[in-house]
Amino acid sequence: MRYLRGLVRRIAALLGAGRDEELSAELESHVSLHVDDLMRQGLDRGEARRRALLRLGGLDATKEAYRDRRSLPIVEAFIQDVRYAFRLMRRNRGFTAVAAITLALGIGANTAIFSLVDAVLLKTLPVDDPSRLVVLDKITPRGTKQNISNPLFERLRDQTQIFSGVFAALDGTYNYEIVGPAPARVRVQAPLQLVSGEYFSVLGVSPLMGRMLTPDDNRVGDAASVAVMSHEFWQRRFDRDPNVIGQSLIVKGQTVTIVGVAPPGFFGESVGRAPSLWLPLAIQPRYDRSLLSDPNVGWLRVMARLRPEVDEQQASAALTTVVTQILREPGSDGKPVRWLGIDRIEVSAGGRGLADFRERFSRPLRILTGIVGLVLLIACANVSNLLLARAAGRQREIAVRLAIGAARRRLLTQLLTEGALLAALGGTLGILLAWWGSNGLLRLASSDTSPIPIDVTPNLRLLAFTVAVSLVTVVVFGLAPAVTASNVDVNGVLKRATSGPVRARLSRGLVVTQVAMSLVLLSGAGLFLRTLHNLRTRDVGYPREMLMQGRIPGGGRSPAQIAERSQEIVARLASIPGVQAATLSSSGIGTGTSTTCCIAVEGFTHVKGEDRDIGMIAIAPDYFRAIGLPIVRGRALLPSDRVASGMPMKTAVVNEAFVRRYLGPGDPIGRRFGWGDPPKVTYSIEIIGVVKDALYGDLRQASRPLLYTPFGSMPVSPNVLVRTSGAPQTLIETIRREVATIDPTLDFRMRPLSVEVDRMLVREMLLSRLSGFFAVLAVVLAGIGVYGVMAYTIGRRTREIAICVALGAARRSILGGELRSALALVAIGIAAGVPAAIVGGRLVASQLFGVSTADPTTLTAVAALLALVAAVAAYLPARRAARVDPTLALRWE
Repeated sequence: MRYLRGLVRRIAALLGAGRDEELSAELESHVSLHVDDLMRQGLDRGEARRRALLRLGGLDATKEAYRDRRSLPIVEAFIQDVRYAFRLMRRNRGFTAVAAITLALGIGANTAIFSLVDAVLLKTLPVDDPSRLVVLDKITPRGTKQNISNPLFERLRDQTQIFSGVFAALDGTYNYEIVGPAPARVRVQAPLQLVSGEYFSVLGVSPLMGRMLTPDDNRVGDAASVAVMSHEFWQRRFDRDPNVIGQSLIVKGQTVTIVGVAPPGFFGESVGRAPSLWLPLAIQPRYDRSLLSDPNVGWLRVMARLRPEVDEQQASAALTTVVTQILREPGSDGKPVRWLGIDRIEVSAGGRGLADFRERFSRPLRILTGIVGLVLLIACANVSNLLLARAAGRQREIAVRLAIGAARRRLLTQLLTEGALLAALGGTLGILLAWWGSNGLLRLASSDTSPIPIDVTPNLRLLAFTVAVSLVTVVVFGLAPAVTASNVDVNGVLKRATSGPVRARLSRGLVVTQVAMSLVLLSGAGLFLRTLHNLRTRDVGYPREMLMQGRIPGGGRSPAQIAERSQEIVARLASIPGVQAATLSSSGIGTGTSTTCCIAVEGFTHVKGEDRDIGMIAIAPDYFRAIGLPIVRGRALLPSDRVASGMPMKTAVVNEAFVRRYLGPGDPIGRRFGWGDPPKVTYSIEIIGVVKDALYGDLRQASRPLLYTPFGSMPVSPNVLVRTSGAPQTLIETIRREVATIDPTLDFRMRPLSVEVDRMLVREMLLSRLSGFFAVLAVVLAGIGVYGVMAYTIGRRTREIAICVALGAARRSILGGELRSALALVAIGIAAGVPAAIVGGRLVASQLFGVSTADPTTLTAVAALLALVAAVAAYLPARRAARVDPTLALRWE
């Protein structure tokens, strides 16, 4: 308690500056009393005052001792250092601006990337108690993870002894045209998601306005045409209209009524989706073929909230028993329900939402975090060079202060305080840059048609990260200059000697480090750019530059109506000037293919545990001609190959990968295959043709065996492919108008395949664009570093250069010598950076495609670029050195 009272008194004394006058008056009174005593002993006043002051120890010394006892010396010293640092910053505004902006670029880059990392990898869902949420996934006997069917979800929803609530949501979103309320009827494209009635209650999300969806909205056969709107969509498209509740929208030809608006910040159960509307799950049959009653079509993601007394392990064990019971229970007709591909239900943490987006982008974001860390180190090296230059100019001041008794530790503290203020200023500017730059980086990383929908709004965690980075930068860039400046040779400096060589060696070392790190960043950016180029230009088997595609929505129509409407649309599109061909398929390019198990090929020995899933695409007879996919052997499918709905197919065309995997050498035409486990297999399907390998999904994967089959019945939402004679973009509006003449309510949109490819390569675009941006920033900083060290070195050697010029040295030789000196530093940096770049390439090898981690072309190009930047940066101070006037330089000396 006594210590606390003493601390309070010290703080009060520190804040009470006015008490110095009282102290002076009290000390003067004390001295006067001593003077009077000594004068009574016979001394005159002058001598008496001198002896009184000697006995007291001096007024100033006594004041300082008293202040130390009554206040906080450390705090007072810090305040003095801060004031002095502010005066220096005002006096050297140019230096302050350059240093602060350099640090702001480094800190801002790190903060901007951290905002992405925070949004994707760290944040929990903005819902009530996210730690109790879990994700439920179906695991097949082969160990693969699959979506859950609606009947299986309903069985899991009944497990109330494990969960306090379970909900299901469409895996992904539908991007549909939404027609706004009358009278404006504005049309916009927006993502929507189908969810079960328990969705909002299990998540614990309350409405901002109106109400949320309930289980009553999801009664099958009587699903309510209602929707909940996101806060962002309400704000952006409805201008925060308070009367939005009860208004009607038209979604894919269906009228829905807005019953609620979600709270701000809520984006759903998965990062990276952010629907604009949530609709009842049971409304699905109005938009497509009904999937509600099929036990083996997985199209839902399921999450649950654990009861307080249940943990993940207990829930997993209980669900194992539940799955066993489900597989044994009979259906409504008394026969066992045929549940396919269920081995168990896996339970995993769901507090941060579904992991798909995180798993996809976690590696690229970690790589970008390392990249911006190197950018920050380069910025710190630049500022260290600036501080070393300023410290060299203050050597005499520091030497004088040491000579009159200043402690080196006290000087070191002051110099570090100056660095801390620069870091604080750079951190403040960095937060402003990150605030503006986070969304800019997100737009830069996104494709033009598919922006990444994540929230990067600054928060307290972002502020804490920036403060931490700023503190680290003080140590990284401020410690070495402070130690170097405080360890001057007092006698040498006061005799006009310098400690320049030490500073020059350290400055050159920092420049070499900058060049090496810049080469690592440039090399990485080059590898990512080449990867993106290789994927964009990869041969997919067909000329995709002139192709575009779209889907014809089913909209609840019968198979016969779908077939009739599809054929009519294809015929109309084929007649448009500029369209060379139009065709239909069951799968789109960029969406992958459907898979079927289990293939059995006649004459091929299938082993136990073999992966016998195979990709399949149902196509129209003119498919290969329309998209330009060459037939290698045999023939294409003909209209006569088509079989009636529900009947087994008789013929198929296979790709070259199928032949390599199952048929080997020899003529594949006429070979047969079937389905099931040998020997109980009927090999009833004949191979009539072989086509070139083609890619439909992940561009990184090699071609896999694939079957092209004739339509049995038209798919619910057939895919339309159109080949044009010119740029596909020019015909999009014409196609939309032509389809509207057939059915004005049809939400049919075509996209060029180049757009589809960009949608598939969002991760690669994120890496290549952002790494390229930060690499350019690093090179600019490295160029500034080369310029700074050359300017300082030449400035210190002005007298030497002037003497050389006076003795007849050619200015061209001086210019060449200085350039050679700069390029020698760059050469050392490049030599050190090449091995580091090769090691860095190995660390990111999983993100590369079609390029070596030690690609000589990339390394040569970036080394040449760095040498060019360094030569330009060194040329200006070198030219100034060559033009020095010896008369003026030596007169100044």
